[in-house]
Amino acid sequence: MYDYIYRAMPFGVAQSLTHDETYRVVAYLLYMNEIIDEDFVLNDKNIGKIKMPNVEGFLMPDPRPDIANVNGNPCMQNCNTPTKIIGKARDIDVTPEEEKS
Repeated sequence: MYDYIYRAMPFGVAQSLTHDETYRVVAYLLYMNEIIDEDFVLNDKNIGKIKMPNVEGFLMPDPRPDIANVNGNPCMQNCNTPTKIIGKARDIDVTPEEEKS
């Protein structure tokens, strides 16, 4: 949230907020959503300690074998799995035919 606000806000004048102004906007949004208390002072030291309500449901399991953070150790040898083609664009008539000039 911090990164998006810092890079994209305010609309029309993106990237014009200071770091302190960005922390204030983030703190306001967190307070409005009852995640932090009214007197909480948000800064670079404590922003990473805030637990969002959906912290457990944010990342979906990643089926790729080379992703270590979800599936444990990444696959390092014999990792290729066969590709299964389940349809072709021509079969469902979405591939344009070549026009004759």
